[in-house]
Amino acid sequence: MPVEILAKILVLTVDRALPADPKKFPVYLTRITSRLRNVAMDTPEIWRFLTTTCRIYELAHDSLVNKSYMDFISWWSERLGNRNQFSLRFQVDFMTPKEYTGWVDLKGPTLRSLVDFIARARYLEIEGRGLKFLLKDSEGSAYSGALPVSCVESIEITATKDPADNGPGFKADLSVALRLFEIPALRKLVLSQLRLRHIPSSNDSPSKVACEALWRQLTHIKVSLVISLPQWRRFIRNCTSVESAWINLKLRESPNDGADGLPVTTLPHLRELIMGGVRV
Repeated sequence: MPVEILAKILVLTVDRALPADPKKFPVYLTRITSRLRNVAMDTPEIWRFLTTTCRIYELAHDSLVNKSYMDFISWWSERLGNRNQFSLRFQVDFMTPKEYTGWVDLKGPTLRSLVDFIARARYLEIEGRGLKFLLKDSEGSAYSGALPVSCVESIEITATKDPADNGPGFKADLSVALRLFEIPALRKLVLSQLRLRHIPSSNDSPSKVACEALWRQLTHIKVSLVISLPQWRRFIRNCTSVESAWINLKLRESPNDGADGLPVTTLPHLRELIMGGVRV
């Protein structure tokens, strides 16, 4: 069978198999025959979906990652070649290793290579614990800049509880959204188990500009909001490009709940709207 036909068969196989078992494909195809392995290795299209769990050991002031995992990320990156159009589901599992050989510090070039790989994704699903590593500089210290994922079109962030913490391991509020405003390609934002509790007012000029720019560029939104009625008005007036929205809204009491005198907003591109919530 010609290599071109075999490669197309592999692509179709991966497309059908991934929803059922995303962790095995396409690596499974490299273990059948040597010919299939060679064709798979030379077919970047089948490497465009990855579900991966990064196992991390946290010390008092450092984080360690297994070197074999970083070798795997490097190997997968080579399979992608120059393609950035791939989907990544990135999860983090904190653990205590039985032995410490083969573990390296997750900082400097190691952290940079992991972040660079995540940043190549066009469609990104990431847990809160994994997101924390995108919020660090190359030395592992926290920084306040935008997320370094300039190519991403869709990002889904899920809050998770860190077993090492007494409280939520990742408390996401508006600061998460503000880290996204410098991603020009971003069109879809899903925040699962996270609540945005504040929409900047006119008194928060830099934050207000950043946040309004973010809402204006999104076409698909799934968020939970705990805000006042005036904040809700400001939010919805900026969703001018939205086509599909799932919004869980809880309105807080506010002394300024009356009409603000601004004209009624229309959402010309809206095709789907699901809303739920209560006044609190």
